[in-house]
Amino acid sequence: MGVSRHGVTVDEMILKRILDEGRECIGFMAVGVNSKSFREVIVVYEGAKYGKEGWSSFLKYLNGRGLKGVKLFIGDKCLRLIESLREWFPAEQYQRCLIHFFRNVFTNVPKGNIKNVVAMLKRSMIRGTVRRR
Repeated sequence: MGVSRHGVTVDEMILKRILDEGRECIGFMAVGVNSKSFREVIVVYEGAKYGKEGWSSFLKYLNGRGLKGVKLFIGDKCLRLIESLREWFPAEQYQRCLIHFFRNVFTNVPKGNIKNVVAMLKRSMIRGTVRRR
């Protein structure tokens, strides 16, 4: 795993273990973008617990396996993830995943306003990044 990754997307999920009669467990996944701009699954990790303890265990594992050269971590807006990233990858940047952001927006917008909000979000995405001088 000692290869550099420019960006790494991390997420938490529920896994069902077939061997244990469908017992649910916590899973963590990291998908990286390598130097040739290809995405690749770095690891799917079975964790013990939700929350900071689980994220810390997962990120400690990635750090110990030699994950390096990450310029940006991407994930949901989970406080425990952000705290754990500061602990194990303090120099790397973090950005909230747009998919998670849009899901949160659409679950909180009244149904009658969704078309207006979609139009507003499309306009803001088309504009791109504004550079400050």
